[in-house]
Amino acid sequence: MGRVGSKKYYAPDGNEYDSIEEFFMLLENIPQALAQELKIRPEQAQAAMSLLDEGNTVPFIARYRKEATGELEDEQLRKLEERLAYLRNFVKRQEEILNKISEQG
Repeated sequence: MGRVGSKKYYAPDGNEYDSIEEFFMLLENIPQALAQELKIRPEQAQAAMSLLDEGNTVPFIARYRKEATGELEDEQLRKLEERLAYLRNFVKRQEEILNKISEQG
């Protein structure tokens, strides 16, 4: 599948995708995708996502919640926050498109 030498993304079920956007159909895939993209563990991505969703800021998490995120650094958290917003918007838009398609029959 795909181009020679291109990066592959693997879903937990073993499916292979050529781009990170192809990988998404569900919000549950975001922690795994972030982990692959940022070269961190899925548990670290999930912990950081939870802390951000609770309203914590990147500087606060980097300084006071290192134990929860597995020692993620400020820069990693900033990248994660950026990509998380992008990917959530991507999934939302994807769902809107799929809904419009299903409405049209």
